[in-house]
Amino acid sequence: MKPDKITPEQRLILVEIGDRLQELRKAKNIGSKEMADIIGVSRNGYSMMEHGKTFFKFSKLMLLLQYHQVSFSEFFKNL
Repeated sequence: MKPDKITPEQRLILVEIGDRLQELRKAKNIGSKEMADIIGVSRNGYSMMEHGKTFFKFSKLMLLLQYHQVSFSEFFKNL
């Protein structure tokens, strides 16, 4: 979905998800290009995920959580 179709409420959630993804990536000292390659998206696409500027497939989130060895419930705890 294009960024102009994201509601303010959705934007807040996407930004929070993106912040958590960025924290996980940085904790492993991995660049955004490398992370993008791991899940099969462009660097720009991954950057948009981390900055809460796009909806993305659930399957991509699951790949990220699997890579970081974080459960779904742990990731969304206190969101």
